Amino acid sequence: MSKQVSLEVFRRALPKHIRENLNQGTVDKINNMLAGDEITAEHFRDDLYGYTSVMKGGRFTIQQYINAVRYVSFKMQDCSNEQAYSKTFPERYQELLDQGCDSRKIGGYVSQWNSRLLVQKIFEQTMTPVHIYNADIYQKAINLQASLMVSANSELVRTQAANSLLTHLKPPETSKLELDVNIKEGNVITELKNTIAELSAVQKKQIEMGVTTVKQVAHSKLKIIDAEVVE
Repeated sequence: MSKQVSLEVFRRALPKHIRENLNQGTVDKINNMLAGDEITAEHFRDDLYGYTSVMKGGRFTIQQYINAVRYVSFKMQDCSNEQAYSKTFPERYQELLDQGCDSRKIGGYVSQWNSRLLVQKIFEQTMTPVHIYNADIYQKAINLQASLMVSANSELVRTQAANSLLTHLKPPETSKLELDVNIKEGNVITELKNTIAELSAVQKKQIEMGVTTVKQVAHSKLKIIDAEVVE
């Protein structure tokens, strides 16, 4: 398999909305840049194809992605932050040296680049969960425990092996969803109660004074709460 980056393969790996932004000129620049180091070129090509999911948000350009992947690729080859930065941006790094920047100032630029969101998102993609990375070891341990459970001379060892398998291979327990619903009286409920009580007192007084009748009160339509209806 060619160690060079392919325009068509790279395009297919990119999210649809930015595929057309990649052209042969950009791919040629990548391949020319990597022509002198076959091992780095192979790793970088694979990384370039593999981390494109970080571009789905549409906030990054292809060139920013290329630079970030190159930096992370050098980091994965045990380069320090500054070494990875100098290899990713050789011209920029030489410019800083020519300007007389000391290691502290250069370290600031390196740290700023290392902490960028795109770089961190790619770093996250490189981290394989331990349980996946050691899946083969986990299976070997299960096989050993199963063998001891059947063929160990000691009854205690067989029992311990069986208990270990029962513990680690038991099916997940069905989770019970328990809802504790407490209806608490808030300010709105209290306010409504007070309003109704006041209204009842007024209506009672009106009936006693002959201003209205019980029948009229019963058939009246009163607006107690002002509310805005939003569709």
